Amino acid sequence: MVLAPLSAQGHGGGLDKYGCHHNRKIGEYHCHRAGAALPPHGREREAPAPQTLLQDSTVRADTLTDRGTLNPNVTQATITQTICVPGYTKSVRPATSYTNGVKRILMQRAGINPAVASYYELDHIIPLALGGHPRKLDNLELQIWEGENGAKRKDRIEVKLQCLVCSGQVKLATAQREILDNWQAAYHKYARVKCHRQKAAPNRR
Repeated sequence: MVLAPLSAQGHGGGLDKYGCHHNRKIGEYHCHRAGAALPPHGREREAPAPQTLLQDSTVRADTLTDRGTLNPNVTQATITQTICVPGYTKSVRPATSYTNGVKRILMQRAGINPAVASYYELDHIIPLALGGHPRKLDNLELQIWEGENGAKRKDRIEVKLQCLVCSGQVKLATAQREILDNWQAAYHKYARVKCHRQKAAPNRR
């Protein structure tokens, strides 16, 4: 599917001082000027709604039929050597030279003005903390930062599920499936569940 540039798409209403506007017909805030300045922090909630963006497979690095890919090194039998080790996600996270390139391509496919790039993160659909593949393109998609469907909210349930898996309260495969199928539902299901994971003993050496 070929997407027309944003500047060519019809809309009602004029542009604000940032070269952007809120299209009430489709519920998106987007920019038309190539050099548009980034709107102030208070406009973040007017950025394109993630559910609008993610309906289109062109904002993903691969097709929705292959959504989510696992790291073969992370299994239920290896969690104590992988995701349950402090600093694991940092050790496997791809370099920004890679992730920024993928993010730029996905934004181009979605017709999103680079001026609002900071509104989005490149999200691991199955998180690294739950054994998602770090680099496979079908485990990467754009996600807006703010709001009920935003990355900041998803990050909280990722941390909680990692804790529940490492404490033995939830199986790894269950956590992976639930966050893949519907992370918002997983948030409501597990957000208030107390994690019983023991803290690591202090290193006295």
